[in-house]
Amino acid sequence: MGDDKALGPDGFIVKFFRKAWEIVGFDVVDAIRDFFSTVITKILANRIKLVLAGLVDKAQATFVLGRTITDNVLLSQELVFQYHLHKGPLRCAMKVDLAKAYDVVEWDFLLANGGQGLRQRDPLSPYLFVLVMQVLHGIVCQSTTNSNLQFHWKYEQFRLVMLMFVDDLLLFSHGDPDSVRLLKSCLERFSAMSGLKANFSKSDCFISCTDEALREDLFNASGF
Repeated sequence: MGDDKALGPDGFIVKFFRKAWEIVGFDVVDAIRDFFSTVITKILANRIKLVLAGLVDKAQATFVLGRTITDNVLLSQELVFQYHLHKGPLRCAMKVDLAKAYDVVEWDFLLANGGQGLRQRDPLSPYLFVLVMQVLHGIVCQSTTNSNLQFHWKYEQFRLVMLMFVDDLLLFSHGDPDSVRLLKSCLERFSAMSGLKANFSKSDCFISCTDEALREDLFNASGF
């Protein structure tokens, strides 16, 4: 391209960039890198969302094409229905809020490539976060297979112990301390691997049980 040519009617001519490259060069390169990074990120996000449903468990509904968070909300409402009456089988549910979820996930954990975590406004981040949470699901499945975990009576036939809501999750089981400790250990193992930790000020434990001593044991086992 000639020195007197420009990429558009309102652009700078080539000669300007050649003469002033030491001044504007870094800004031009950064702008180009940012443009291509944005484009590539959107392409990857659009491709991942098409296959995400086949990669993650049905316990995850948010950001997964064909699923809605309403499904998990309805399941959770059914799950804790009449807990306050303390009737029926013993039950325990831990509502876990993940502290600064997007800010603390390590790229070392996700891609083994160094970095400082996911970015809130990056279109790819929600889908990568869903994949990160699938690791927790895998830990729970592995740990509860051939274990002494007692399932919540409503979902024993489905072997369901977890529902996910973006950066919150619900872990539930029969109301016995050993089952609660097992689920808590899964969460701690996941936290050590990913950097994601429970926000204790926003997490809670819900118990349906009339035995005060057992209730205290369950609260202590949950840590919430």
